[in-house]
Amino acid sequence: MLKFYYSGAPNPTKVALFLEESGLPYEAIPVDTRKGDQHKPDFLAINPNAKVPAIVDGDAVVFDSSAILIYLAEKVGRFLPADLRGRSTTIQWVMWQIAGLGPMLGQHGHFALYAAEKIPYAIDHYRDELGRLRDAGKRLRRHRADEARAGEHLDGLDDDRLVRSQGLHQTVDAPRDILLVTCSVLCVGLMPLTGPPCRWSG
Repeated sequence: MLKFYYSGAPNPTKVALFLEESGLPYEAIPVDTRKGDQHKPDFLAINPNAKVPAIVDGDAVVFDSSAILIYLAEKVGRFLPADLRGRSTTIQWVMWQIAGLGPMLGQHGHFALYAAEKIPYAIDHYRDELGRLRDAGKRLRRHRADEARAGEHLDGLDDDRLVRSQGLHQTVDAPRDILLVTCSVLCVGLMPLTGPPCRWSG
């Protein structure tokens, strides 16, 4: 059975949502990052980058949430289109999330919420970048033809559940459209994410 190493952070949540949506059987193995379990030799043998999530699927070991999602999509034959145009459309938005949305939300949250010294320049810089990403996200949601090519539609999307699952509801001024478009691309396709909570989340 596939082993899924996780914490309650946003990146493992992406993989948990995919596993639940796909119906793949898996064993959820918690990694307490607050206690430093990710730095223990047993876990470093799985992910030398000392981050969750990671999966072990037979002989395959995969880390980084987006790499895992692409691996799983190819494994189950869902959510990642087979045609070149649809595949590239999906992957470009996954890359957008990896390179832009995720890091900028993280930096904004750090400087706006957790930094001991509040630096207005840093807060304003990352808030402005989130605004640009928000506008890109709005354009994505308007491009229904691209959504159809990229995968299944987001019918019946439960906004509040998705916001909670991403752990981003505390981020100052985090635009709701950004949260929605994150959840649009985080599972390697524009798939429906409604249904019962993930069983590993408690």
